[in-house]
Amino acid sequence: MQKHFSILVPFIFCLFLATVSLGMAQDLSQEEVLAKLEETAASLHDAKFLLTGKLIDADGTEFPLEVDVQIIPDMKLARADFYQPDALADNFILVDGDGLYNYIFLTNQATLLNANDPDALGGLLGGGGDPGDKPFELNLNLEEIFAGWDLSIKGYEESPAGNVYVLQFDNVEENVVIHKVEGRVIDGEWHPYSLMFYGETDNLMAELIFNDFQTDLNPDPEDLRYMPDDVEIIDER
Repeated sequence: MQKHFSILVPFIFCLFLATVSLGMAQDLSQEEVLAKLEETAASLHDAKFLLTGKLIDADGTEFPLEVDVQIIPDMKLARADFYQPDALADNFILVDGDGLYNYIFLTNQATLLNANDPDALGGLLGGGGDPGDKPFELNLNLEEIFAGWDLSIKGYEESPAGNVYVLQFDNVEENVVIHKVEGRVIDGEWHPYSLMFYGETDNLMAELIFNDFQTDLNPDPEDLRYMPDDVEIIDER
């Protein structure tokens, strides 16, 4: 399971993203869809959402995922509070500028790492040929997150959150864990509804669903920075 977290946690921080008529929406080109995603990402002040879904281990074991995420991109401030899987319950990860805090509830300790170090958390923010290769940044533009991957629009369909574009990002690198990512982006709102990660044999590795996506709530940055008063900080920068 740790292998999956080493690849997917960056998306917990990194991922973002007026309704138009159905006929007009389906006529949008790939370039137009990307332009709308970029425009939305650039104008975003803050966002909050509940990330749910599952991680699937190599033996097929499924682990439920439930993470409360808050981000303020311009301040490079983000917080992810874990509810599931059970092994991570009550833990949280906090990015504050160049600092990345990995808080463990059972020990009441937070390890402080350099958010710009791709090897932080033993590769949590890095990994051969996958999006985590780059130093961590709060980037909400899917095209930039998957820079160098082949992108195509696979369809337009209904979802519980409304009509969505189905985008496919194919990894062109060799010897990688993630071979493609399928994303569904809500038409008119231009933020993701879901992300599906696939391995070498088209095996589903993870399913992430963005619930209750809210923007421009103007949260107090100190709320995102909260830690217990008696927390022990272990500086490993």
